[in-house]
Amino acid sequence: MFYEHLDLVADWDEIKVKAQAGDALIKLGIYLSADIKSASDKSKQLQRLESNLHLAQVFDQWKAQGDPDLAMWGANLGEERKATLVEALIWQRFEMKVITPDASEQLRPLIEILATEQVKPL
Repeated sequence: MFYEHLDLVADWDEIKVKAQAGDALIKLGIYLSADIKSASDKSKQLQRLESNLHLAQVFDQWKAQGDPDLAMWGANLGEERKATLVEALIWQRFEMKVITPDASEQLRPLIEILATEQVKPL
């Protein structure tokens, strides 16, 4: 069956870009959480939630529950790829809920400031 080896033909570069954005959303969610007060506790929660092992377990649970975005993936994925797919799905599912359509333009001055030879104050 074609889907059994979808991981071999998938555009993993594109999936990884989305996964990095999903990872940023996980971090943002933890850092903005009012329920977690200390920086140490936020760091511990991030280490737990962002681990490949944990995210692979999320993949397995979602797949077992019939998640349509995971139905096409076969059983041959390793822990890292499962984690990458979950992060990419987090981006896909939450991007428009928390990021404005012009976010990249709004953040452009920040990146330009940090990327210049002589950093100017904000």
